[in-house]
Amino acid sequence: ALLLAVLVAPVPSWAQTAPLPSNTLVTATDSVRHTPPATFDAVDVLAGPFVWLCQETATTRVRRSGGWANGDTAGVLRAPTPGFAGLGVAGLGDSLRAGGRGGIFGPPPSGFEPLRFGIAVGSFATADVLLMVALSDLWYTSRGRWHWYSDAPAETGIPDDGWLDDWHTYAQMDKGGHAFTAWQLARGAGIVGRWTGMSNRAAGWFGGAASIAFQSQIELLDGYDAAYGASRTDLVANVVGGIVGGVQVAHPEKTAWFTSKITYHPSVYYDESTSGVGNAIKDYEGLSYWLVAYPSELGAPRWWPRWLGASLGYGADGLAHPTSGIGEGGAPNGPVHRREYYLSLDVDLLRTGRVPRALRPLVTVLSFLRLPMPAVQFGPAGTRLHALYY
Repeated sequence: ALLLAVLVAPVPSWAQTAPLPSNTLVTATDSVRHTPPATFDAVDVLAGPFVWLCQETATTRVRRSGGWANGDTAGVLRAPTPGFAGLGVAGLGDSLRAGGRGGIFGPPPSGFEPLRFGIAVGSFATADVLLMVALSDLWYTSRGRWHWYSDAPAETGIPDDGWLDDWHTYAQMDKGGHAFTAWQLARGAGIVGRWTGMSNRAAGWFGGAASIAFQSQIELLDGYDAAYGASRTDLVANVVGGIVGGVQVAHPEKTAWFTSKITYHPSVYYDESTSGVGNAIKDYEGLSYWLVAYPSELGAPRWWPRWLGASLGYGADGLAHPTSGIGEGGAPNGPVHRREYYLSLDVDLLRTGRVPRALRPLVTVLSFLRLPMPAVQFGPAGTRLHALYY
């Protein structure tokens, strides 16, 4: 409804200034202050945050100490194309500088813009309502009184761990999933916050709060399902992930050296009949979570490629049942849960500076997926070398 109202509303007075030609050279500060075009394009509204994040500004040079606020540049910007100038699309480009210094953010708009904020919040709220309704109907099948996970061991079939709830299930892979998801949601919401003109600090708070709130409502639904129950340790993982993601948004220069990624391959326990997309979300044995550090951000020798990172992965096998030693369907003498660790390299395509402009929005959105790379696996089963692991 909000988007429809925006599209049919008359063009506001601030949008009457004609855009600059696409080949006009302007300073970084001028580009940031560029006024919106006379037309209000629905495509701009929908694609604006991603294009703002990804558009090339390869000739820009911004000093780390000065930044955009001081207009401290040694180069120039190409003015955005007219269609996207209205949303202040200044782009990512040189903030990645083929090496990522400066984090994931390009030059911000000139100030907070309520219209963009309304579009962002309205879009979030609409998507959230639709998703929660779908989850309520498709995922949760047995409604009951609200309870913590530990309050209903007889219903869940898993021993009561007290305050820890389901901490000891699935070798903590579920907790890793909560933290990882909250981390990525906080970063994504923070990017949108920067698109609305928020400062890094405000966008960090916005992203972290939005992520934690979104994840917490899922725990609320879990609490009403007899087969689950709300988990206090899930809530803790949500908060931890939301805080880390929010900090990355608030301090992009200081946190550009690390990120998190995920890999997945269907395991022997994957079951297409679980839902429309199978049980990939709960197929923990096929998941691996990765922490990636970029030595180029930590004073590595000049010969180290800026796009090459070192990664530490975590996974587990034998996850036939939430509890170790129990098989599928609760059968006794099932497989024992075993933790696995991985060492590998990582490639960040955006840091190479060679991703075609048309693909940058897609590559940015999917940057949480780790590309297949050789890896060394460590665990109770011994050491194993993978030519490609994903």
